Parts: sequence; structure tokens; C-alpha cells
Amino acid sequence: MPDNDASVVELKKSTAKPRFCRTCQQYKPPRAHHCSTCERCILKMDHHCPWIGNCVGHFNHGHFVRFLVYVVLACGMCLTVLGLRTYEIIEHEYALYPDVTELIFLVLNLIATTIVLILVGLLSVFHIWSVSGNTTTIENWENSKIRKMQERGEIRQAEFPYNVGAYRNICLVLGDNPLLWLWPQPARGDGINYPVASHLGEWASAARIQC
Repeated sequence: MPDNDASVVELKKSTAKPRFCRTCQQYKPPRAHHCSTCERCILKMDHHCPWIGNCVGHFNHGHFVRFLVYVVLACGMCLTVLGLRTYEIIEHEYALYPDVTELIFLVLNLIATTIVLILVGLLSVFHIWSVSGNTTTIENWENSKIRKMQERGEIRQAEFPYNVGAYRNICLVLGDNPLLWLWPQPARGDGINYPVASHLGEWASAARIQC
């Protein structure tokens, strides 16, 4: 079956029936999850982000990844400027020596920017890795549980069906043109139907267990 037109029916592990949201009183599309903060089901939900005050899901996942990259670039630029000023103060006697206020702000900025760069940098690496595998934060957690179920012999076969190759996975989130990946653009697809890997054959169209 063509990987661009296959469908997946996700089943609840406890009932082996299509997933149903008791809060919204409706069936949940594949990869959707209910957010208790937003009080609704989110298509391809990744997580609820308190920093943007919204859920990261199908329609804004690409924007969120770009936001993280922009923050890393901005912190890098800020650290470069702060580093040059620090070098100037230390190495050049003729440099304009900072007053106490500037010195305090210089030190605080160096510390704060370094912390943000490290934390957001790690988060960026995680999300870029997730996008390359076409997974979300929730799905990474689910896949980990499924692997443990396999190790315990509770299930025989389980493979994440939405991984259609790293390049295409990234294109599904950031767009077809690599030169425009950092440029804001609408998400691809409707958030309900997703391509699945063609090599999985009939299994991919049968069911995916949700823990």
C-alpha cells in the first residue's frame, strides 16, 4: 500500500476498541490526546507548553521547533557580544572600563544567557531528533512503554508506523524546501490522516496499541 495514503486505526490497549475521549465525548483521531489545561483534544499532541501558554500539536509543532532554534541563535549572538565586551575589558587597558552597574548587568547576562542557551539547546536537540523520527514527546513515552511490553513478552510485534524516513519526516513538520525550514509556513496535512511506512504492509493499516 502506498505510504502517502495509508491509514492507521489506533486502539486502546485495555479494550481493543477505537480510542474515545470521555471528557470530550467523542472519538480521538490517531495521535490525538486530551489536554486538561486546554480542556480539549489536541491533534498530534506533543505537550502543553507553559512558556507559550498553549499546546504544541500538529498545527504549530513546526513553529515551536523554529521558536527553539531562534532562541538558541539569539542566545548565541548575545553571548558573542557579551564575550567580546568581557574580552575587551580583560585584555585591553585602553578600553572604557565599566562602572559597577554595567559590570553587574554584564555578569548577570552572561550567567542567564548561558543557562538559557544550555537548557533550550538541549530541548532543541530533543525536538529535532523527535521530528526526524516523526514522533512527539507523548509518543516517545508510549514507544518506551511498548518496548518494555515486548521485552516482557506481552506483545509480539510493535513498530512505530509513522516513521517514513528522516528527510520526509522533517518535511512533514517544517515544509518541503530545506532552505525554508526556518521560515514560518503552515503545517502539512489535516492533522487526522498521516502517512505510514509502506514496508509495514497490512500491519500498519490494522492497529497501533495506545498504552
